[in-house]
Amino acid sequence: MDYKNSESLVEYYRDSYSNKDIQVVKMGSTTFSRGAALTEGLKVCAGDDLVFFIDVDMMFNFETLRRIRINTVKHYQVYSPIVFSEFNPDVVYGADFNKFKDDTSVADSDIGKYVVSSVHSSTKSDKELMNSKYSREIRDDYGYFRLYGFGILSIYKCDFESVGGFNLSIKGWGLEDVQLFETMIKSNLTVFRAADDSLIHIFHSVDCDRNLEKSQYTMCLGTKASTYASEKHMIYYMLNHPDVLWPPRDGKARRGTAVIGTGISQAKTMAANDPDHRRRSPSAEPARYFSFLD
Repeated sequence: MDYKNSESLVEYYRDSYSNKDIQVVKMGSTTFSRGAALTEGLKVCAGDDLVFFIDVDMMFNFETLRRIRINTVKHYQVYSPIVFSEFNPDVVYGADFNKFKDDTSVADSDIGKYVVSSVHSSTKSDKELMNSKYSREIRDDYGYFRLYGFGILSIYKCDFESVGGFNLSIKGWGLEDVQLFETMIKSNLTVFRAADDSLIHIFHSVDCDRNLEKSQYTMCLGTKASTYASEKHMIYYMLNHPDVLWPPRDGKARRGTAVIGTGISQAKTMAANDPDHRRRSPSAEPARYFSFLD
């Protein structure tokens, strides 16, 4: 992470919104812990404050803030939105993942992108224009709703403290949000979950630290594979690169039944870990559905 650039960005917003209270809580050189950092930040908040845990790779707008206020009720309900997570744009707009090799059609690289319309922009309010700018078209080809992501949360500080907060012994990527979610489920609080199309997780590469605890490392690899591409994209990729399904054995091409069902998840992991998209390793998963004979 470019720390100096982040500091400059914060200063920019402080200058731009000088009438707002923007504070930075520095954690020093301690081992990264998301739970510990959020807990430290909460110390500047009052018990009756409504707080929203969000990551720097998230995009939100006015509609998000409205839903936070509506769906979070002190002493009764917390809001745990299901965010839309973008796939790798190189895949979404890549010919290798959207058409067969001999197909002359070309993927539209402008699909889903925000474009200011001169016809309608004059009739929209500033708030409506900002909502449009900081939003994305929701389609299966562009991303997916992260059902098993629990890091984005709206809760009153007093309710957060009443359930015991984060497990501060967790270090590194992930798991602190899962444990907090499970704690809230067992508490007297109602956890409201809903897909929120105003919360967009912007795609970025993920590096999973092998030094993480096994459960955290496994979760990280799963997230990395899930955010890479849709099943449709990976089917195109595998059909365009049969060596993924039939790796050569002793210099001879392998023939037989192709696996395009449960093998998708492994192919996604293989491609996500290989920038050149050219891994040649046999599928470890058995045929289950969608097969054909060569």
